[in-house]
Amino acid sequence: MNKIVHVMIACFYKNGFGYQENILPEKHKELGFDVNIVTYNKGGDASYNGGTPPITYLNPDGIPVHVLKDSTSFFKKVPFVNMFVNVTSGLYNKIEELQPDILFVHGICSSDNMEIVRYKKKHPNVKLYADNHSDYYNAPVKTIRQKIYRRLCGRRVGKKIGKLAEKVWGVTPWRVVYQEKVYGIPKEKSALLVMGGDEKKIHWDERCKIRMHVRHKMQIPQNAFVFITGGKIDRAKNIHLLVEAFEEINNSALFLIIFGRYEEDMKYFSSTIKNKNIKNIGWISADEAYDYYLASDFAVFPGTHSVLWEQACASGTPALFKDWDGGFNHVDVGGNCILLKNVTKETLKRTMLKVIEQDDVYASLKENAISKARKEFSYIEIAKRSIGL
Repeated sequence: MNKIVHVMIACFYKNGFGYQENILPEKHKELGFDVNIVTYNKGGDASYNGGTPPITYLNPDGIPVHVLKDSTSFFKKVPFVNMFVNVTSGLYNKIEELQPDILFVHGICSSDNMEIVRYKKKHPNVKLYADNHSDYYNAPVKTIRQKIYRRLCGRRVGKKIGKLAEKVWGVTPWRVVYQEKVYGIPKEKSALLVMGGDEKKIHWDERCKIRMHVRHKMQIPQNAFVFITGGKIDRAKNIHLLVEAFEEINNSALFLIIFGRYEEDMKYFSSTIKNKNIKNIGWISADEAYDYYLASDFAVFPGTHSVLWEQACASGTPALFKDWDGGFNHVDVGGNCILLKNVTKETLKRTMLKVIEQDDVYASLKENAISKARKEFSYIEIAKRSIGL
């Protein structure tokens, strides 16, 4: 049985989260691999019940998680210099102990990844893969400090990782471009690996029953047309424009489900929603979100990107997404969604009316969402692609 070691130093790891770095190890185990995770106590993870690192515990999927000790280097306390100092102690020795056949590194920009480079050079037969979740929005390169950190630390590590890796995956088209331009990943080693949804939690064969149950609970008629949106709702998500467009349509047979948490700049807006056909349900778990997708007819995400886009695609739900100049056009796998470049109340209203009034338009979107997007964004398929299967 081949062994895969997932290394999560540049990003944090916590049990129960729905991020790609949580799901890929689980799926690799399902595929029959011996899987281990190496991480450290970034953000105060309590998953190991207060033990003092270095420590090893089993996560809920039965995967050993090795929590490394923090580095005690004096230079961690020195401003500017600390950007180029390892944050952990014992990474190289732990990997030597585990003896992987495949190394999968989550996140490029960490000096600790030089230990991965050193290990790969000593063990050239070990296959190395890495992924990148940074882009110009969540990891800008504008200030002098940002430029120094990303260009010097990120590029120094990225070029070495890129030279040795089988593939370095950007998880959106925008992030593929970013890793090539900022981190210096060679184009021939750089490729797209989409995020997705956990097919085990999308109960497709029970979708009719789930649809009936959720709609009954929400007091939504079974024959109503239901839009859905959600996430961490700040102004950049443009949910306020969606609500305004929905209210102007003023059709009693239409409903809108909004799930998620309102951020500070939008908390006021939640209390202004009085339309009884808008179901403002608050935060729900990732597992629950899949059921709400199955109970809905059309997802609308008219603002900034989140993994909810890919999860909607994985659930077979046709959708509208904001077009970020091609930065996230991977969600369109052949007619399963509408990409809207100019997002305003009026353009949202026109597009929503087109979806509900032109039967052939909706039927085509739905067919492609079910026949194409479900498989493309299934995490078991993504896990295979991630290691070249």
